[in-house]
Amino acid sequence: MEERPLPPAPSVSDSFINVLASPSTLFEGFHLKASASSLWAVPLIVSVLFIGLFMYVQFNISPFKEQMMDAQRAAIQKMVERGTLTQEQADAAAEGAAMRGSTQMAIGMAAAVVMMLIFFFLGGLLLWLAAKVALKAPINYGKTLELYGISNWIGIIGGVVTLMLMFALGTMHGRPAASLAVMDSFDVTNTTHKYLAALDVFAIWQTAIIGIAFSKISGKSMGVSMGVAFGLWIVWVVARVMLGFGG
Repeated sequence: MEERPLPPAPSVSDSFINVLASPSTLFEGFHLKASASSLWAVPLIVSVLFIGLFMYVQFNISPFKEQMMDAQRAAIQKMVERGTLTQEQADAAAEGAAMRGSTQMAIGMAAAVVMMLIFFFLGGLLLWLAAKVALKAPINYGKTLELYGISNWIGIIGGVVTLMLMFALGTMHGRPAASLAVMDSFDVTNTTHKYLAALDVFAIWQTAIIGIAFSKISGKSMGVSMGVAFGLWIVWVVARVMLGFGG
């Protein structure tokens, strides 16, 4: 007896539209549909390109360039206060950062892309483990990566809004997050400020989308699925801030 072919996966364009308009419909029976690597690859590629644009803006356009240099100097000075660097080493590091220009931008872009790739695939792995262990969802890693990729369209839109706010407010700390309350005095070395920056409207929206997907795939209640999604997000945020990636 021949196996029936799996229902086709949604197209990239349909997944983009429906993750905004009707995520419940989009993820209904999602795990039972054919695999489509484009569902995670396309948003990942767009994210990489956007990271490049974001880094270019930070390194080349005033006042963001100056603000970034100020943030670097503040971080270096914090290391001096902790005894990690001597003042002479700090002065040399600050002078070198100011002189490297395009080289520093290239290194910054490369590092940002590498970290984003690590976070993307690690994020997919953590979502898969949460779905399998906490929700007993019948989904494999590949489909979880597709789910995560689709949800990343929300993050990409959030990135566009962040850029718009940066230009509108004239600060690299302009973002749709709770950190707007301390925008004028934002300190990249302040842990509280980092947590406020993590309370991003689009990050919360993306997490809610993942919660909806969890519910549709696992058959568990929306409350339980949202609890797992937001619990995982909280752990993710705390880990990033503690490792120095927040803000």
